[in-house]
Amino acid sequence: MGFSSFNLKELREGKTDFPLKKKESVIGIVKFKELKIKKRNSFLNYIFGGCEVSLMLAVDFTLSNGPPNEPNSLHYFDTKKNEYLAAIQSVGSIL
Repeated sequence: MGFSSFNLKELREGKTDFPLKKKESVIGIVKFKELKIKKRNSFLNYIFGGCEVSLMLAVDFTLSNGPPNEPNSLHYFDTKKNEYLAAIQSVGSIL
């Protein structure tokens, strides 16, 4: 139909009517009846608010990742060089 341009500052200041344009012509008015600004909580807000975090893991053991006895496999048996184990330990230690 057309376009209108405005910013949050204008809405906060109480401006409610904005021109609806098509190319360079004004073809109507966009009107706002109500403005509600909702605060988004951060991850830390949830934690400090008492939310508990659980860690659930799933590992893909398909053969397309390579046999576990080969060092370049994602499932390599060596616990010091296994990429899955490194990722799980990194995330798990934070949670």
